[in-house]
Amino acid sequence: MLLLFFLPMTLLLSQTPMGLQNLRNEFLGFCTSHGLEINALKTKCMIFNRHKRLNGRFKLGDESLQAVENFDYLGIRLDNKLNWSLQLEKSQGILLHRSAAINKLHRSSTSREASLAVEIYRAQAQAAALYGAEIWATCRLV
Repeated sequence: MLLLFFLPMTLLLSQTPMGLQNLRNEFLGFCTSHGLEINALKTKCMIFNRHKRLNGRFKLGDESLQAVENFDYLGIRLDNKLNWSLQLEKSQGILLHRSAAINKLHRSSTSREASLAVEIYRAQAQAAALYGAEIWATCRLV
């Protein structure tokens, strides 16, 4: 059993549906006993499986939860097959956006400011490109 608790996000992981239901029940009990409320409309469930699509109905107490195929968790885009192309596309979009902003600044500045703009872009590009690389960079794209 693994419980990662990052307010306002909590991640429950289990290898079996029964284990996940037990975790949800324990989590709901913990929250109730500590006066915490869970917003079921913002709560998502995802089954990780590379080979086949699994159907599942998820509940937290009496409330149904939405099942999703991908989700952003702490800035990392996960999908249900652990295919990291969505994360790479997200990083690429960030890089293109930052590149356009730096190019605009570069065109309207002096040579000293232009070199500073290039340095800023390199720092931002590296940060955007490598965000979460500890997780996704070792994975094979499917």
